[in-house]
Amino acid sequence: MNLPQFLNQVDEATQGMSKDDLTKFIHQHARTLVECERSDFLSALKMCAGKTSGETSVKTILQEEAKDIREEVGQSLETLQQIYDGKFYIIGNLNEEYDDWYNSDADEFLFEDPQKVLPIVQDACGMVLRCMDRELYTEACHLAESLLSLRIPVKGDYAEYGYDDALSLQDLDSYDLISIDLKKWMYAVLLAAYISHRMEERPEILYSLMEQSGSGISMKELIQEHGEALDGLEEFLPLWIDYLGRQEEGDVEKLLVDAVSLMPCPEPVMEAAKKYAQIHPIIYEQVLKIKMGGLGDEEWYALGREAMGTISEQYRIRGRIALLTAACALRLGQREGAENCWLEAFRSDTKPLQYLRMAAECQDFSQYREEMQKIFQSLAAKEKANAYGMGAHSRELQENSLDRNDYYFLLFLDGQFEEVVNGAMQTKEALGWSPTFMKQGMALFLLYLLCEDDELGQGCHRMCESVFGMLHIGGYSYEEGFAHSAAADGFPFWEYFCKWRKQTPMEDWFQERILSELERWISVRTESIVRGQHRRQYGECAAFIAALGEVKASRGEPGAKARIFEEYRERYPRHRAFHEELRSVGMTRGRSRR
Repeated sequence: MNLPQFLNQVDEATQGMSKDDLTKFIHQHARTLVECERSDFLSALKMCAGKTSGETSVKTILQEEAKDIREEVGQSLETLQQIYDGKFYIIGNLNEEYDDWYNSDADEFLFEDPQKVLPIVQDACGMVLRCMDRELYTEACHLAESLLSLRIPVKGDYAEYGYDDALSLQDLDSYDLISIDLKKWMYAVLLAAYISHRMEERPEILYSLMEQSGSGISMKELIQEHGEALDGLEEFLPLWIDYLGRQEEGDVEKLLVDAVSLMPCPEPVMEAAKKYAQIHPIIYEQVLKIKMGGLGDEEWYALGREAMGTISEQYRIRGRIALLTAACALRLGQREGAENCWLEAFRSDTKPLQYLRMAAECQDFSQYREEMQKIFQSLAAKEKANAYGMGAHSRELQENSLDRNDYYFLLFLDGQFEEVVNGAMQTKEALGWSPTFMKQGMALFLLYLLCEDDELGQGCHRMCESVFGMLHIGGYSYEEGFAHSAAADGFPFWEYFCKWRKQTPMEDWFQERILSELERWISVRTESIVRGQHRRQYGECAAFIAALGEVKASRGEPGAKARIFEEYRERYPRHRAFHEELRSVGMTRGRSRR
């Protein structure tokens, strides 16, 4: 409740009160005052004596206050302009007690304010809230815009250490140089901007203020904070989405996601989705994700197909939309439609997970295999920088790309085993494998050579975990693209791998060759790791050793795992930490009998 609303309600309450009632109220209030407040109370009471009702009316009081506040706002704007022009400054020097490693709780910089700039900014922030309380929304908005564009020059060490030579309002807040709840203050400013501008002007001014305020501000929270004061929201929200759709720069994605979730009816959103599909395809994705307007599966499927046909194939978001559409196709019983959606997901987001999904789930994977090979080979030929679309302006416009390790993973899944070994597993050094495909390739080949489809030993289980990490599950849900959620059961990687393996033969001679190579690679890797005492990698070597033993045992060599464990224990008899890692994957404590 702001001041005008409060005073009007006070008038309404006092109109029906008698002199005795008012006297009783004054006495009750006077009794609550502490001693230091009593003189001011008496002075205020005496000032009202003899005044006419017109002089003490709410309107007159507010008009007088408004005049005074406008004068103060004008003075504040002039002072802020002087700060902006560089006539004031603060000093920021490095804190000698600060150490970014040992004493991270200490302030990195200590600031001095010889010209008393900070109280000026603090008072101006408070003045914005005073204007809001008096319904002076235009003045509040103008003063807030000046504060948000403010840059206070900083002298001393601050600029010399690679920081900007000026501090913004957000910087002052982050360094605790002003005392204000900046987020709450920002929502008050947005309310002032909303009220003080015409409907057609509101999207632009609100977007400008949100951009200046930094991250963490949303329309949803503004409505939660001040919803009752935001008249005309149903008319404003379509204008808001349309305005955001036209913006090609800035942090628009989160605002669009937020705006779509607020819309009470789908028609304006559908129109914006089609209109801005090439620069903001996320509108389509959000409509499909939340099933906006209670979309039925038939409508959902049609909308998903429309989106796939409208959005450029180069964007990864099209792959996510394809998976949402595939899930709908499965619910409708359209298996072929779902498989085509999975293929389009691979076309726009060419990752091993997509390939493995199709190999395991398609009724006749062979009819898609050649097309999928063309897709990833063509993408690899473009020599993209990495898998995360570095050239994109935002997450929604990340371009499909393929890094080196994913390319060799796809070659492996495509059955081009010799090309994988020759192209990615010829590393001469036994250390420095982390950025290469060596460890992932070894894990994949060990799993392929395992002859048992059911239970996994401890070593091969670790190999599954290693390969699982390559599928980028963390930033991308594997269950997307299905009609049901499999989250409770976990990702059935080994089941998928076994289904894929049955469709991807490896010649016997090559199996023998790669098994021999695996023994050699594991041996030289372990030698370098253990002799060099790189203890963090002991567990990795132990897992490879255990997996090799499990593979050999599954291929008809009884006791292979125990024999290989014993060989490595005897090779490194004094390395107890390494022995502990071997025991964690199945080696017994006692020596085996010869």
